[in-house]
Amino acid sequence: MDNLLQMGIEFILALQAIGEWIFTPMKFFTFMGNEEFYLLLAPAVYWCFSAEIGLQLGLILMFSASTNAIFKIAFHQPRPSWLDSSLQPQVSESSFGIPSGHAQNAVAVWGLLDIRTGKFWGWIIAVLLALLIGLSRMVLGVHFPTDVLAGWGLGLLTLWLFVRLTPPIRRWLQGLSAWQQVGVALLVSLALIIAGYVVRGLLGSWQVPQEWVENALAADPGSEPITPLDLSGLVSNGGALFGLASGAVFIRRRGGYRARGKPLQLILRYVLGVVGVFILWRGLGLFFPRGEELLPAALRYLRYALVGFWITGLAPLVFRWTRLSTG
Repeated sequence: MDNLLQMGIEFILALQAIGEWIFTPMKFFTFMGNEEFYLLLAPAVYWCFSAEIGLQLGLILMFSASTNAIFKIAFHQPRPSWLDSSLQPQVSESSFGIPSGHAQNAVAVWGLLDIRTGKFWGWIIAVLLALLIGLSRMVLGVHFPTDVLAGWGLGLLTLWLFVRLTPPIRRWLQGLSAWQQVGVALLVSLALIIAGYVVRGLLGSWQVPQEWVENALAADPGSEPITPLDLSGLVSNGGALFGLASGAVFIRRRGGYRARGKPLQLILRYVLGVVGVFILWRGLGLFFPRGEELLPAALRYLRYALVGFWITGLAPLVFRWTRLSTG
């Protein structure tokens, strides 16, 4: 394993030796793989193109990001600069390395978007974006090639399972009441969070090597100390998953939501919707305490659940009230 990681470091250094000019386009592709970008993309699709596709994009993103966080804890492997401080990362990351979340989410999200839209050229765009997003993580010095390969593999598995299981799960849910559907969403979101804590508990007395902490700070002096065992991100994903699903149930009970509209209506919907997301996400974040204790974790779950519920449930209702949509 050590020899494989050393080969990975040499490969990354060779990529970075191409020149500093390559960092700018690679940062752009990394941004396209950030969860924040997808949380802007999925609402845009939901509000302005197709509510069904937008909901599925949001759900697969939350599933993919949650399972990625769990696998990172399970493998608890370092990032390149944690082993070699001479390799300077171009972006700051605090979680474990394998599997790459950017690579996994890119395959899952862009792959699903291609499948659901059914465009002939969509698979070319999906493959190119997945490749470039994965490449960007190596060029920027935050992932080994093995991390990216594992991410692509898990992304394909996530995509295959999601597409395969969606029809039977949808049929099963249709036989449940609205409250039962909300209950299922709550249980699934909590199960993912609990799984993360169980996996972390199985590590026992294992601690992050001090050498990793010191190397990470030496490679990126302006960054905060790494906290790869923190599960706050998993709590956020679980909350958002519950909010997205329960919001979809809420709006369907009120006649559903149709994304069609005139161009100006679509633009105004998106602006109004994003303002709501920002208020809930950043606004509540200013007042809620941070940490992994029970109260901060519960409030974090609530905050992201409200964001998800706004996207799929409340925002469409507001669009209807403001005559930005007809249903």
